[in-house]
Amino acid sequence: MRKIFLSMLIIKKIIMNHEILRPLVFIIVVALCLIAETLRPSYKHKYAGRLKTNLFIFLSSVALMRIVFPYGLVEFSNVISVYPKDFKLSQLPIIFEILSVIIIFDFFIYWQHRLFHKFKFLWKFHEIHHCDKSLDFSSALRFHPGEIVISGFLKAIMIYLLSPSLWAYLIYEILLNSFAIFNHSNFKISKKWNDTLKLLIVTPAMHYPHHSPHKELTNTNFGNFLSLWDRLFKTYTDEENKLFGLENHTDDDSKSMKHLIFYPFKH
Repeated sequence: MRKIFLSMLIIKKIIMNHEILRPLVFIIVVALCLIAETLRPSYKHKYAGRLKTNLFIFLSSVALMRIVFPYGLVEFSNVISVYPKDFKLSQLPIIFEILSVIIIFDFFIYWQHRLFHKFKFLWKFHEIHHCDKSLDFSSALRFHPGEIVISGFLKAIMIYLLSPSLWAYLIYEILLNSFAIFNHSNFKISKKWNDTLKLLIVTPAMHYPHHSPHKELTNTNFGNFLSLWDRLFKTYTDEENKLFGLENHTDDDSKSMKHLIFYPFKH
């Protein structure tokens, strides 16, 4: 009984500590998706060469964010939420606040994603994510540090304007990261379950067309969590795709750390 009580105390401590909870959920989601990719892959691919590169890009992004936002966006939301303002999402009952934060920020991320495809300056950074020749959980980690910082500034503006509480914004960030890993993962979901799930959320099969080298597919299915934005704004496609990457990046380019880091500044 004492062991159970102590275990519950430890679990409660972890859940109530956002600095532990977020990376813990990240590790669990990565592990689950990696297991799913191993047991039930959607297509044949190799981690060799790509995994090391994608992890390097990810760690570079984390390091740069630590420099630009030393206390993090979650802590920033905590500071902003206590400032006196006429309207703050943090004033809402917690359930309504969490739902509002998820919907508003997911809507914002949908349009941010479209902007990164629309404007050449932004696309040069986002291109690093798209030039991966295969798709798996590690592709969700492959965002150029410059893109991550730009996205961080845009989210900071939203946090300042809407003033969500720390926990509401933390839940959104956990969903954002978890679904990025999930919908980039290389595992097969049965057609029946996929068709049901994508009525509400973005599934891997729904996201695959977005990573096609063909522009008519690349400019579809921009959503990260909720699938309704693509349907609402006419960017949804139910095309199937298992061909990934960009034609202007060779296989060697897509695995070269030097090429990926410096490409946006050279072009």
